[in-house]
Amino acid sequence: MEILLIVAAAVIAGAVGFFAGKAVIDSRTQARLVAAKATAEDEAGRIRAAAQQDAESLRKSEVLKGREEAIRAREEWEREEAKRRDEVDRLERRLQERTETLDRKLHLLDEKGEAQERRAQQLAEREKQVEQQSAELAGRIAEAQHRLEALAGLSADEARRQLMHDMEEEARAAAAQRIREVKEEAKRDAEREAKKILSLAIQRIAADHTAETTVS
Repeated sequence: MEILLIVAAAVIAGAVGFFAGKAVIDSRTQARLVAAKATAEDEAGRIRAAAQQDAESLRKSEVLKGREEAIRAREEWEREEAKRRDEVDRLERRLQERTETLDRKLHLLDEKGEAQERRAQQLAEREKQVEQQSAELAGRIAEAQHRLEALAGLSADEARRQLMHDMEEEARAAAAQRIREVKEEAKRDAEREAKKILSLAIQRIAADHTAETTVS
């Protein structure tokens, strides 16, 4: 009986010791687990904080980079815009100068045209004068014929034929030559002025087309 009690006591003591030891081990394990968990949570917190800080730094860096790129792009645009405005101003000044030059040339052409009209009127008047001179010469021929008839005793028919033939040929040749000269001179002047007008018109059209193409 005593042996059984001793054995039972030993078994109970062993069980108590086992469970007590197990409790101590579990307690230590739990403490280590809690400490490890706390350490892991702290590390995770530090990692999250570092990641957030890195993300914020990256975001700020990207924002700053974007701002710098935007500033550079705006400065480049402003430079290009200034160059474009300068080019437009230059083209406008050039076009204005060409327009003023062409206006002056057209004004001179108008004056020359008026002078040409006056010249044509003068030529017409000169042609009338030549015709009048021819008529006067014919009258002189008739008068000379009568004088020759009186002086030489020639018949009217003979004197008329001979004198009229010579004088009329001479007068006709002189008048025709003068008329040809007047007409040729007028024709040359008209052709020269027409070529000038056509050339200036072509230049103006070409200048307007070039300016429009360049600006656009």
